[in-house]
Amino acid sequence: MKKPTGPLGQLNSHSKDVKIIGAGISGLIVGYFLKKNGFNVSIYEKESKVGGKIGTIQTSNGQAETAANAVFTNDDVLELMDELKLDYIKASEGLKKYVWRNNRATTPPFKWFEVFRFIIGGFKRIDFKNIEEKSIYDFFNPMLGKYFTKEIMSAALGGVYAQPTSVIHFKSVFKSPIKSKTYFGFIKDLIAQKRSSSKSKATSISFQNGMQDFIDRLKQELEENIFHQEIKAIDKNENIIICTDAIEASKLLCDKKEISRELGKIKYNSMITSTIITNKEIPYLNKAFGLVIPPEANLKTLGILSNTSIFLSRVKNKSHFSYTLLTKNDDPYSNIKETIHKEIQVISDLQPSNIIEIENTKWDQAIPIYDLNRYNAIIKLRSLFLNRENGLVLFGNYIDGISIREIISHAKSFASNNS
Repeated sequence: MKKPTGPLGQLNSHSKDVKIIGAGISGLIVGYFLKKNGFNVSIYEKESKVGGKIGTIQTSNGQAETAANAVFTNDDVLELMDELKLDYIKASEGLKKYVWRNNRATTPPFKWFEVFRFIIGGFKRIDFKNIEEKSIYDFFNPMLGKYFTKEIMSAALGGVYAQPTSVIHFKSVFKSPIKSKTYFGFIKDLIAQKRSSSKSKATSISFQNGMQDFIDRLKQELEENIFHQEIKAIDKNENIIICTDAIEASKLLCDKKEISRELGKIKYNSMITSTIITNKEIPYLNKAFGLVIPPEANLKTLGILSNTSIFLSRVKNKSHFSYTLLTKNDDPYSNIKETIHKEIQVISDLQPSNIIEIENTKWDQAIPIYDLNRYNAIIKLRSLFLNRENGLVLFGNYIDGISIREIISHAKSFASNNS
């Protein structure tokens, strides 16, 4: 039997009226696809703006994204852009990716003698015992070794999941059944799946005025369907899709104790996105996508995106440069501006005097933690929803995919299957 994916729950087929709570990226996208498929959609948002965490601040020196800087594409993403008639900008090709290793920016992230370790490790058999409980570190350590799995893989995944590999749950990221008995076979199957999953070449895209263009275009399509009103109680006789984070969903469903309790087990990273505009370039980030930083560096910064290399038009003055830092917000009393000044000096030759502008956005519930607790909570929730009446649905990046790309694909499939 195929494993359930995507939104939790199912709409009541007797009604085409759907109430969506939350006009973040999940609510807007599922609202768009449901409306396209003939549903009467009402989207309720308690804030004065839509888009949730996604948005773009236009500063006097350039653009600053409040969260995601781009959308990683597949066929569904590109089809949506065509439907919206939304022009997009592709990320520059051939950009290098750096990892901070031994106090310097390095590419490729491995040493050549480690390649032989990987080759030898590839012939090892996969240990399937307790695989549903394994972290990414548990799974890949036999192949890649302790250091590479703990530090380099944590750095590579940290910009997406904001956690080390010892925390990130393996089956939450690598969802397909493992058919091979060896690591080489597993990697080969991953490559084949990637090639077959999309006809188009995957790339990162953004927009002339940043991610705000995407939000504004969705808002335009749904203008008559959006109501800035807080919903505090759920009517069981309506089709309801809750598109808030898990914490807010738990509060909304407090009368459904089992569901609320499982939602409450899902935790979030507290993060700060910081865009800095400088009058001097970080040399190694010229024609580079960015830098990822492993846990061993003992820095709060998880990584840096080289905005002006990726999307060229992110500053107003051609002699300026734009970078975005993703920073852990684990100390509420810390001065983020001082932290950035200090850490940017560690990882580059920039001085505070080189920084023209800093735009910080703090999110207490930034990114859901994709750990074993979240995985088990979602499994339990799916079993609870199987035994419930139709009409209640949960949807968001804490359920089955953290990226905007996955949200688009799941929303499209959900709307089609419920039509």
